[in-house]
Order: sequence, then C-alpha cells, then structure tokens
Amino acid sequence: MLNNEILSNTQKVKWLYDEWQANRLHVDDSFQRRGVWLERHQARLIESILTGYPIPEIYLWARETDAATGHARLSVVDGQQRIRAIMRFIENSLSLRSEYLDVENRKSDFCDTTFETLPNLFKQILWDYQIRIRTIPEVVSREQIIIVFKRLNETDKSINPQEFRNAEFNGEFINAAISVADMPEWQENSVFSQDNYRRMGDVQFASQLLIYLRYGIESEITQDAINTAYDTYNSKYTEQVSDLKTVKSFAKTYGNMMKKMGPDAKKMLRSPTHIYTLFGVLCSLTDDFSKPIKPELLIDKMNLFADLYYHSPEDKRVRDYREASRAGVLQKKRRITRFEHLKAALKP
Repeated sequence: MLNNEILSNTQKVKWLYDEWQANRLHVDDSFQRRGVWLERHQARLIESILTGYPIPEIYLWARETDAATGHARLSVVDGQQRIRAIMRFIENSLSLRSEYLDVENRKSDFCDTTFETLPNLFKQILWDYQIRIRTIPEVVSREQIIIVFKRLNETDKSINPQEFRNAEFNGEFINAAISVADMPEWQENSVFSQDNYRRMGDVQFASQLLIYLRYGIESEITQDAINTAYDTYNSKYTEQVSDLKTVKSFAKTYGNMMKKMGPDAKKMLRSPTHIYTLFGVLCSLTDDFSKPIKPELLIDKMNLFADLYYHSPEDKRVRDYREASRAGVLQKKRRITRFEHLKAALKP
C-alpha cells in the first residue's frame, strides 16, 4: 500500500529554506500549478505561521542521491505555493500588509513588515515553525506520482480542469499550447488577468486555438473534448510546427491591429471570446495565413463592428453576435454564429 511507504516527519522552516537555497528542492512544472498565489494568499500563509496555526502538509518525492554529498534531491509533489510564499517572505519580496491580515492582527508587531523589519521574536518563530513533511520514496513511478497529485487535489475546487491536464500530460500538444500562451501579444494587450495566468486560463485558451486548427469551427470545446485533443496529440503531433506558425502569424496581425484600432475595438478584442472568433475568421479568409493579410484592411471594419456591438444593440448586423457572446460562449452553435457574423463584417 503506497500510503504505508510514505515517510512522515516534521521539519523546521529553516530546514526547508536551506534545502531550497541548496537547490535540492525541485518544483516540477509538468505537474505543478504554473503560477503563484496572489500576494494576499501568501501573506495569509505567513500570518498563520507567525500566529502558530497549522498549515497543510507538504509532499516531496525523493529523487537521485548526490554521490559526492549524500544529499537526496526532492521534487515537490504538493505544496510548491506554500514553499514559494515562505521563500519570498524570507527574501524580502513579500510584505505583510495590514489589509491582508485578520483584523485582530493589524496591530501586531509583524503587521506591515518584511522579513528584514520583522522583530527578532517573530523571526525565531518563523525559523522554528514545524511543517509536516511526507516523503514519497524514489522507487515510486512518475505515473503514480501524478495519480497522487490528482488525488490530493481532486476534491479541491480551486484546481481546475486545465491544471489537471497540466499534471497529466507532458507531451507535444501541451508544449505547443504553452508556446502559444507565452506569445507576447496576449500580455502586451492585457488579455489575461494575473489570476487567469495563475490558473492557466491562457493555456486553455491557447489549446482552443490549436483545436480549431485541427478540427475547425465545428469542433467541440468541452473539457472532455480538450482532454481528447491532449490525448490524441500527446506523443505525436505532426502538424505542430505548421500550427504554431499559423498562430504566430495571427498573433502578429492581432498585435498590429490593436496598436491602431479605436477604443471600442480594443476593448472588444481584449476578450478571449472575441479573439478566438477573430482567429477563426482570419484563418478562413487567409487559408490559415498562407496568404498575406494587411491589418490596415481590417481595422476600419473592426472599428465599425465594435461600435455597433457596444452602441447599437438593435442593429441586426451584431444582434445575433452579441447574443452568442453572452453565455455558453464555447457552445458550438454560439461559436458558429459569432464566426459567421464577424466573417461577413470583415470579408473584403
């Protein structure tokens, strides 16, 4: 039984810090969450430590032992965000701002401090705080580790389907989706909030663009359908290079359009729903960007369409499009409706 093989003990924060500094704690991003907690969440964790409340245990996976030093390298299976929050505070990158703390702690000596300004009494409390550590032996396979991670988090509603996909898949499709999500145009135009990035909403959006290229506008974009695409193209994705080239061409066109469009069109095209629709339309008009397209030819038409969208609710050219943008935006019928109306508006 796996649970009986897992070693359980407690370690002080000082031990955790020393292991981190010595690069013996490894965060495996292939199954851990990509982002970090918001500062509020990080400060709340430090507050719990300084006030003596328990925090959830940390799961580590013992890896190879360094023959020269005898130290084992440890992969963080569950708890990376807690570890990062502690490290950030010790490295003076996190402040315990009063608005983040419980009301009764806002007059405490640790309120509004960094580690550097933290009174020595609380520094000692932090260093000596005991964290429950559960260490999974090296003989356990990576496949079992992924199951452990999923089981630890499957009843946690804060773990969303894309985060589970990030844990389960480590192949060509997810690597392509991450490459798309990392394209600078999305960040330059504030398409995703910090929380979207933290929860991998950008990677799910990127997956939808790649699924369009494989299956077209008629494709399903349910969570099960996205899982199927990840599974189908996990080990062999022969179209990866051409698909990434297509999305990169679109992102460049999108970025150039955003520099020159009016405020209504910019507002509209900061929404992933409308960006996805524009992507499908431009792929259709340019044969997946194999034909050159000048953003200038689209800007005036996009400006007009956005003006109607926001200011002429009864105009028949945008009425159905607007209705298909309000709820259930990933449903096939609604995506096709948006696609057809935007294509009619932008078609030369």
